[in-house]
Amino acid sequence: MGLFQRAGLILDCHVHLLPPRRLLKLIEWARRFFPGHPVPETIALEELLAEFEAQGIRALLNFAHAIFPDETDVLNRFNHELATRYPQVLPVGTLHPESPEPLLVVSQCLDEYGFLGLKFHAFVQKFLPWEPRMRPVYEAVAARGRLLLQRYGCATCHGLAGEGGVVGPKLDLEELWRSDFQLVVRSGPGGMPALTADVLSDEDLETIYAYLKGIPQ
Repeated sequence: MGLFQRAGLILDCHVHLLPPRRLLKLIEWARRFFPGHPVPETIALEELLAEFEAQGIRALLNFAHAIFPDETDVLNRFNHELATRYPQVLPVGTLHPESPEPLLVVSQCLDEYGFLGLKFHAFVQKFLPWEPRMRPVYEAVAARGRLLLQRYGCATCHGLAGEGGVVGPKLDLEELWRSDFQLVVRSGPGGMPALTADVLSDEDLETIYAYLKGIPQ
């Protein structure tokens, strides 16, 4: 923080500036699941950027992850054009795992557009980060020395303390015995990814169970 203070720079490291229709959908989602949060019914990108500037934010990392494969090119082009108009926007690219020619997307984002890197949202994009098909993509990003960001983990759905979230239920371990916990994690019911032993070892699973048991209910 000292470096940023000396440089007079405040950086917002997680922003979602999106095309108008996608931005409206995000606002609707936020108002639905967080009714107490002060989210406007509608707002223009220019208003958001003006608000950032008024708060002293001089740079921001913008994420626009593709929920569907056909959004990949549209969102990357939008992010590139936005950063061209507003130099304070530091764009991070998107790539849906089902996008055709993923390595061409990497090249366009990092070589042509000059993005900082790529971000993936495993739950929203419905894939597992360790799938073999993703390895060439990760290697291509790493070869260029760029950022590779993954949004994944139990807390994404269930909350940091197992309190439940927008998607996942509360993890009540007073009712969920160890054997049941293992079965749920290994089988992946209700859209939850199944975490097999080659992905999550029995030892790590025990550690997670012990951590959750130690959280006051």
